[in-house]
Amino acid sequence: MDLRVSTTHGQHEIKVLIRSLTGEYLAGTEGQWRLTKDRSTAIVCDYVRDCIADQLQRLERTEGLILLAEPVNPKESYESCDRCGRHVAPVHAHFDGRHFFCPECRNHALP
Repeated sequence: MDLRVSTTHGQHEIKVLIRSLTGEYLAGTEGQWRLTKDRSTAIVCDYVRDCIADQLQRLERTEGLILLAEPVNPKESYESCDRCGRHVAPVHAHFDGRHFFCPECRNHALP
């Protein structure tokens, strides 16, 4: 699956999750995408900046894969782990001054 998404978020972005018709969400990192039922591990994309509509149309046309963009409630504030891309609530994210880590990756990042 050839999908390109950014991992930075700004104030005026339209945040979306990508999901399949069976309710699985896109997770992983570029080149290692996977679908999962665990919404908390889904990546958050910027609908406009990442050209999601065009990418989803291309995936359907070239691979027959139908994926949908599901808007993220703006009141839901999540951070993306800089190591694995996992989508976590800020209360569970660890910021080391340079990077955000999910709880699992934090254990790997600490000496």
